Amino acid sequence: MKLNIPKTDVVLTKDGKWFPYINGFEVKVARLNSRGYIKALQKAMKENAEQISEDNDKSAELQRKLMAEIYADHVLVDWRGLVDEDESHGDTIVLIPYSRQLVIELLSDAGYDHLYKFVTAKANVESNYYIEQSKDSVKN
Repeated sequence: MKLNIPKTDVVLTKDGKWFPYINGFEVKVARLNSRGYIKALQKAMKENAEQISEDNDKSAELQRKLMAEIYADHVLVDWRGLVDEDESHGDTIVLIPYSRQLVIELLSDAGYDHLYKFVTAKANVESNYYIEQSKDSVKN
């Protein structure tokens, strides 16, 4: 049966979808509502409730680090096109492979807050994970 409402691709929500970012860098982002994400977030909040509840720079840094770890495990699942400009010269381009540790480093760094916000924005939009339907299958 074909319906006039969108259907979410549940595999895509877990495995991620590619989104272009800037300068040829692309990120593969899973939805924020996954079971693993929610469990990890609840666990981190429970284990660190006292430190997180404080209103100071140390608490903010801890929150950023915890979220970076959760994103590395459940949200930012891959990337391509991240260039090491220090090592790239002329026609030689050195790409930096995806790694959990580097995701944590980047997302823990307030200087890359724009990347964190981009990933969060994409992961929050449910329609990003809809199964694409042809115009013929959706009737107004």
